[in-house]
Amino acid sequence: MLSQTAADLPLRDIHLPDAIHWWPLALGWWILFFLLLVAVVLGCVVIRKLLKPNLRKEALKALNEIETCFEQTQDASKCIGDISSFLRRVTVSQSTSPHLAGITGKVWLEYLDKGLDQPEFSNGIGQVLLTGPYCQNPDAETISKLILLCRKWVKTL
Repeated sequence: MLSQTAADLPLRDIHLPDAIHWWPLALGWWILFFLLLVAVVLGCVVIRKLLKPNLRKEALKALNEIETCFEQTQDASKCIGDISSFLRRVTVSQSTSPHLAGITGKVWLEYLDKGLDQPEFSNGIGQVLLTGPYCQNPDAETISKLILLCRKWVKTL
């Protein structure tokens, strides 16, 4: 009786472990996905920032062109008109409100004062925007003060 065959022994068959599933992912994969997502978002933000023209930089460049034109021609009335249209263009391109293109007079100057500490457009040198085109020939000092005020205004954008 001691000579039993292998088939007669009470042994169970060998069973393999279950296959490893791909879900749920291990912690390392989650960290990798998160880092990739952060890298893609930061890349998009940097690319957008580099490709988008900076309004402040473009406005200062346009203001420098107006000042150069004034220094060459000494035409104060034309310079005031150029500054007025420059301010209007910058304001319209900055804002989403369509009614800004139509405001004029004291309301326009008060709107320009919103970013400044003091009402320099409505109560200061900025008033030359309303009266300058109708004056004989405003002096160069007034124009230079107006350009400085416009630079200050552009820096608040």
